[in-house]
Parts: sequence; structure tokens; C-alpha cells
Amino acid sequence: MSFKLYIIIVTYNGMQWIPKTLACIPEKYHVIVVDNNSSDNTVNFIEKHYKTISLFPQKKIWALEQEITWG
Repeated sequence: MSFKLYIIIVTYNGMQWIPKTLACIPEKYHVIVVDNNSSDNTVNFIEKHYKTISLFPQKKIWALEQEITWG
């Protein structure tokens, strides 16, 4: 039996941490990033450098539970 592992990352202004975090995740895993309306460069960085990541930028700030549900 094969299975897929999905990693969900919820971020808000995470540009300081997101490059190192994403670099540590092996490519065999599917990564979902839910961005909580960041005002830094987080979304642009992910779009430019990580084309295989599923990115869900939100237009307003949500509670953590809601962000995880989006993922």
C-alpha cells in the first residue's frame, strides 16, 4: 500500500523562516502553504522559488484552525 504525506504550513509574515523551513522538506512530500495575508515577501518568494508547492494566499487574517482547514 502506498500513501502520500502532505505537509501543511500556515504562515503570517514568515519570510524570515520560510526559506529554511521549505529547504528542509524532502521533495517527495507534497507541501501546502496557507499564507495568512502576509505583508512581507512570503507569497512572492514561494511563487518564485517553489513552483511545486500548493500556495493558498488569504485576503484576510484567519484563526489557525480556519487556516489549517483551508490546507
